[in-house]
Amino acid sequence: PAVLISWAGRGLSMRVNKIGIDAGLNSSAAIKVLKASMPDSIEAGGGHPVSSAMRMKVGESRKVVDALIKEIAAQRKA
Repeated sequence: PAVLISWAGRGLSMRVNKIGIDAGLNSSAAIKVLKASMPDSIEAGGGHPVSSAMRMKVGESRKVVDALIKEIAAQRKA
């Protein structure tokens, strides 16, 4: 699976390839989980399973990206 996470400043976008989707990865579901668990760090976000984006609050990007990587890793089917 391949997941591309690109961020600059407060903006982040993510794409998941077909192999990743077939393995159970879902970019919009990951962002939904983070929005619920980190409401003080994320201003907005959404998308669909293959492609999504979010806007983070100032100074929160590293913490959010670290949590996003962990959330995506947890989604993978066994």
